[in-house]
Formats: sequence, C-alpha cells, structure tokens
Amino acid sequence: MDAGFVGRVALVYAMSRRRPRIVRRCWVHPILRKRLQRGEYHVLVQELRLDGVLFQQYFRMSKDVFNELLGKVSPLIAKADTRMRLSIRPAERLAICLRYLATGDSYRTIAFSYRVGHATVAVIVKEVASAIWTALVEETMPVPQTEDWRAIAAAFQERWNFPNCVGAIDGKHVVIQAPANSGSLYFNYKSSHSLVLLAVVDAQYLFTVVDVGGFGRSSDGGSLRNSVLERASEMAVCSYQLTASSQEQSGWAFFPMCLLGMRLFRCWTTCCVHSLDVSSRVKGGCSITASAGPGWLLNVRLASLHHSGECSGVSSTPARR
Repeated sequence: MDAGFVGRVALVYAMSRRRPRIVRRCWVHPILRKRLQRGEYHVLVQELRLDGVLFQQYFRMSKDVFNELLGKVSPLIAKADTRMRLSIRPAERLAICLRYLATGDSYRTIAFSYRVGHATVAVIVKEVASAIWTALVEETMPVPQTEDWRAIAAAFQERWNFPNCVGAIDGKHVVIQAPANSGSLYFNYKSSHSLVLLAVVDAQYLFTVVDVGGFGRSSDGGSLRNSVLERASEMAVCSYQLTASSQEQSGWAFFPMCLLGMRLFRCWTTCCVHSLDVSSRVKGGCSITASAGPGWLLNVRLASLHHSGECSGVSSTPARR
C-alpha cells in the first residue's frame, strides 16, 4: 500500500477526532461591556469609599490600608492598554483579589459582580496575591536575625516564664482539589487532599517563619525536614550565639535554644523541638516530655506555652499577621 495514501488517511482520521471548534457569538459579552458603568467596583465600591465602616466590612481593611497596599503593588500588577481593549486598572484588580480573599466566593460569583470573565478573575487573583507577597514579605516577615531571635526568647521568658524558646511550631492541612496525575502525594491522614502550612509563631502569637506547599501525605516531621526551617542556617547561628548569654541571665544551664511542637516533630539540626505528648492523659491536661532542665517545673511551663501555638491561628483560625 502506498505510504502517502496511508499518511493521508491517518491525517483525515486525526482531524476527525479533533474537538469541534467553538464559534464565539461575540468577542465580549454585552453585559461585560458595561463594566465601567455598572460593575461593582465602579458603582458599589466607590460608594463604600464614603463610609469607612462599610468599606472595612467589605474588604476587611480600611481605606488607608487599601490605598497604601495599592501604592506598593500597582507597579507589579499594572497592565498596558491594547488596540483591542482597555486593561483592568490596578485598583480594580486589587479589589477583585481582596474581595475573593475576604469572602471565599467562587470565581464565577465575583466575575458576575465585577462584570469580568471568570477566567479573568482566576488570573487576577493569582497575579495579585503573588504581587502582594513580593511587595510585603521583606517588610512584614523578614528573615529573623540573631537580635530578633534574642528578642523572641526574651518575650517567651517574660510572658510564658519559659527559657530559651524561640517559637512555637505547628502545621495545618489546607484542603485542595487534587492536581491531575498527582497520585497520593496530596492525600492526607484525614482522607482528603491538602497542602501543608507550617509556621513558627512568637510569644505574641505572630508569625515569624512560614513554609507553604508541603505535600499532604507528609507527616509533621517530614514536612519539617523538607521545609525552609530545616535549611535555615540562622537557627543554627542563633543556637550557638544565644545560648551562653541566655543561660547566664536565666540560670538554666545546658538548656539549648528550642522550638515548641507536638511529639510528631523531632529534634533537628542544632535546635531542639520540645514535644507535647498527646498519647496519654494526666490530671487536668496532657503529659509533657522534655529533654533537659528541671523536669516537673519545665513540664508545667511547657504545657502552658503550647497554648501560644494553638492560639496563633495555625491550627484553626485565620492568621493575625
């Protein structure tokens, strides 16, 4: 049989199996064309600017904070106009993203409100959220330095009466829809698919270090080993430079810098993670295990200190910073 004939037949067969091309009825839907006149940003949001309380309830931030944030992210999210259409301005893009973060509504719901395509909302949320992180991470969550660790340890000593502690660590599974062809990577012990948020908080329940994106199948110890905390050389430097001065002041000899965490977290690098044993119950609370220091007194302080990690928002509630 002629090879050329076979090739033509194969081409016709392949073309017959292609999906039929969707013919658009219009380039932009007539409803979306009225975005500048009737869209939620151009009508409702402008009216909310006249009432600070309602604006706060709508975006969960004040007008001043909104304008300050807009000034920082505008260069990162601005788009150029084209011959085909005008771009969505930075202020409206930020409003769409913040409304999604404040309410958790679906992309399609927000798309109807703001009179844009739901695919446009998906792109805007992703780009603006990334821009917010880029613009604010160095200001609001810089890499802790030696002086920062010393201040955190002092705050734990003063507020919780626990020596040489540089933070409380905990993790949270954020439920997601399993990505395609991901197998069991994101399948967790709760029989759902998730990403792992791992965070360290200070004595005032504020985040100091976060790591997002761990596979849901990983245990707490595995998430810690694969996180930025495991690779953070600042912690090792802190352990060597702070221990001597803290011991001299507090009198807790041979007690290294530590993080507080559940039993599933193990000791790693040069910083010890003291554990809370939830496998057995004792009168009034949990049985506590620690590796050093006056045992009974240390256990009592460790039990109260674990409260800071639970109340920080890592386990149940939204973050405060």
